[in-house]
Amino acid sequence: MRRHGQQGSVLALLLVVLAVIATVATAIVHTAATARSGSLLALQSARAFYAADAAVQWLHLHIARSGDCPPSPSALDPVVLGLRDFEITADCRVDTHVDGGRSVRIYYLGGTATSGAAVTADAVSRRIDVVLAQ
Repeated sequence: MRRHGQQGSVLALLLVVLAVIATVATAIVHTAATARSGSLLALQSARAFYAADAAVQWLHLHIARSGDCPPSPSALDPVVLGLRDFEITADCRVDTHVDGGRSVRIYYLGGTATSGAAVTADAVSRRIDVVLAQ
């Protein structure tokens, strides 16, 4: 026994419920995609930091072996470091200062790692600078 004014109201209610479910599902998918993208960017940022650190460590090793800076800037091979999608550079300069009649060499080391074009959302760049005195 149906009342005359209620015909089709179940269908209308069902359409509203489906629309709400579709909206919630879309929001969940969007949130998950945003979280994934943020996690990937954080991972690339950490990789860039360690690549820049590797450049500084390489400079430190070169100075320990030769006593002087390599030609600057020097490009490191990212494939050797397992970071194909990065551009890694190391720069070094040395100054000599006299302190209390003693000559002190001050080394300024820098490592930069960059991935992605600067104008894109997935671009990452990190730089580490270190000062050493001998």
